[in-house]
Order: sequence, then C-alpha cells, then structure tokens
Amino acid sequence: MILKAYRVLVMLFCVAWLTKQVILPSYGYLAYKNSFMELSSKCGTAMDESWFISKSGQQEIVKSAEVHLMICHEYDKVRKTMLSLGVSENILAFLGLEALEIHQRTVSEIADPHRFTER
Repeated sequence: MILKAYRVLVMLFCVAWLTKQVILPSYGYLAYKNSFMELSSKCGTAMDESWFISKSGQQEIVKSAEVHLMICHEYDKVRKTMLSLGVSENILAFLGLEALEIHQRTVSEIADPHRFTER
C-alpha cells in the first residue's frame, strides 16, 4: 500500500515538473512568439520617435508621441505573460534581436541602441 502511494506521488511530481519546466514554457513561446516580436519592434520604434520628438521641443506633438508609447504597455504585458509561463529572459532577448532583423531596419538603426551614450 505504501509502495503504491509512493509511486503515485512520484508520478504526480514528475507530471507537475514536466508541466512547469517543459509544457508551460513551450506553450508560452509558441503562443506569444509572433505577438512579442511584433510588439517589440513597434515599441522600439515608438521609443525612438518619442525621444526625437522630445528633443525637437514641439509641444503640440508630444502628446501624440506619448499615446504612441502605449504600444510599449502591450509589449510589457506580453513579455510578463511569457515570463510567468517560464520562457527565459535569454529567449526573450533573442526574439527581440530577431524582431530587429525581420523588420528590416538599417545597420545604423540596429547598432545605435548598442552604442555608449556616456561613460
């Protein structure tokens, strides 16, 4: 009887472990990958535009830029959903880099975020 209960507990543990470590991260990756990559690219563009607009000093279009930044909120929600499902930070970073490549940005646009702005 005790041996049977032990086997059931071990089996339940294995199912729970596989679900947490393999099934949920795989589901999160497959279900949200395309959305994450699209929102990542759009959020990057929105942040760039917002920065340039804030430097231009044209107050009448600053509100428009702030509204455009709402896409970053959607990006953040998808990112946190993927993280809560167990998708690793490294995979999310890779998807973000892949999104930059897929959306055909110029070399300088890809390199600019990696340059030092101050030391």
